[in-house]
Amino acid sequence: MRPELVQVLSADTPDRLFEAALPAGEDPARYAHLLRRIRDAALSGSRSPATARPIVDDSWRRCVATGMDPDHGRDVPAAAGPAEVEARRRSSKLARVLPVLGEGLLPAAEDAGHVMVVVDAQGMILWRDGPRKIKQHASRLGFEVGANWSERQGRRHPTLVTDADGWVAASSTALGAARIALPENRENNVTWIPAFGSCRLEPVPGGWLVHVLDQQAESPASEVVIDLRDGHHLRMSIQSPSGHWSHRLSPRHAELLLLLAVSPNGLTSAQLSQELYSSDEHVVAVRAEISRLRKHLGGVLEQRPYRFADWADVTVTGPASSTDLLPASTAPTIRALRTGRRPDIPTP
Repeated sequence: MRPELVQVLSADTPDRLFEAALPAGEDPARYAHLLRRIRDAALSGSRSPATARPIVDDSWRRCVATGMDPDHGRDVPAAAGPAEVEARRRSSKLARVLPVLGEGLLPAAEDAGHVMVVVDAQGMILWRDGPRKIKQHASRLGFEVGANWSERQGRRHPTLVTDADGWVAASSTALGAARIALPENRENNVTWIPAFGSCRLEPVPGGWLVHVLDQQAESPASEVVIDLRDGHHLRMSIQSPSGHWSHRLSPRHAELLLLLAVSPNGLTSAQLSQELYSSDEHVVAVRAEISRLRKHLGGVLEQRPYRFADWADVTVTGPASSTDLLPASTAPTIRALRTGRRPDIPTP
């Protein structure tokens, strides 16, 4: 149901929010078009042509936070029976003032082609009135007396809200992730994310809304391939039953991943500093590089110590000659791998 077609009144709505949905003197058709543009901007994260009323803006933010998909249909739970609706009506604080609300708001709703809806604090529709055609359209969407339209009832999949780098700000369930590995290419609606599987990404202001479509907590281990064959195109890819994901690596990040690949028990920041610089005086620099790397590979790399996640089956694809393995690297272990003194590199 488009928000510009509905004026919702709740039993717990503060008095200060009982304001006209249509400003005085405004053309209803023009204002409905403006609301559509405001809504699209709010949900896409783009610049809005105007500011929505606080009650509407708050509702949209709650929808995003709880994982509602505003552009797709959903299965509406069965409506409550007449007895339950009537019991809730009798206990509602709005029951006594409903005639006044009807006299004051219903004519305006009918003139604007809206329906007037009154819901209780749990989101159940207790009263609905307005033009017959609009009510018929609303009924086809499940927007009828007895239906529960709480934002928490629109949610079908586990969801997370992240910032632009994948840090998790909120989640609908205990998914147990502080950061997720967002893919380089975020243009596709459905993508694959390490440790979660198939997900749908939606832009929100300052980050992403992630719908987890195919959680793979119980799935077989995924294959992680560090591709070092071409020094100019270093990549890391992940293949699992639910999809494929790839990320381009800088030379320094390729070094770090190779060092962790040959150290399955993990390495501390001090140990990585020794490996990269032959000194433990560069711990801060190592932590900074690992932090940048985990912005892209959050679900793949664990810490304390730094290591690959248990679900990752890690292999390294190197150049035809081991002497060409990251030739610019001065890390002791990588130099040893180039000369063949370290045969434990995990290869396919």
